[in-house]
Amino acid sequence: MSAHSVASPPTVERAAPEEARALAQIIGDAFAFLPVTGWLVPAEAQRAGILGEYFNIIVEHAVVHGVVETVADRSAVAVWHPAASTPMPEIADYDQRMATVCGPNAERFGALDDVMHASHPPAPPVYDYLALLAVRPGRQGTGLGTALLRHRHQHLDRPGVPAYVEASSLGSRRLYQRHGYQDRGEPFAPPGCEAVMWPMWREPNP
Repeated sequence: MSAHSVASPPTVERAAPEEARALAQIIGDAFAFLPVTGWLVPAEAQRAGILGEYFNIIVEHAVVHGVVETVADRSAVAVWHPAASTPMPEIADYDQRMATVCGPNAERFGALDDVMHASHPPAPPVYDYLALLAVRPGRQGTGLGTALLRHRHQHLDRPGVPAYVEASSLGSRRLYQRHGYQDRGEPFAPPGCEAVMWPMWREPNP
């Protein structure tokens, strides 16, 4: 490769259902050191494993009913709830499965669910919801998150669909700002948690 050559952007692909668990663990590993997950699962040694099992509930549902995108080497993943006239169905037995996976931490996960759901903009307008974006530790900062965002945004910009996300750290907030997201309302946190999240909105760019 010459000094003036430019690396090609990563190839973005739709994930298959059988990949859900492995992709969920990438999210668990990537999120294990976020401020909010430190509150969700105080036991650091157990955190990544519990998060991986929990996010598997989310990813295996979204890979069938939503949009789960990844890169060729499966080192990054984005989970979208797409805008549609018919909302995604609820996850079957979600509360029971969450309680089983999260154990004594389940009440905190439920409290976070409640404040996140309350933060969502009402529809209309319809919008894509970016539920999860994660890059495997060791690959972060290499443009994989950007590639996933750009790929989906191109899909949204053509029909003029906005997007919504909750940033869970200052670093992710800056990433989303670089991609056209703006703060939408005040940061929020579940009761008893000092780690805030930032609701953010992106208008389409036709």
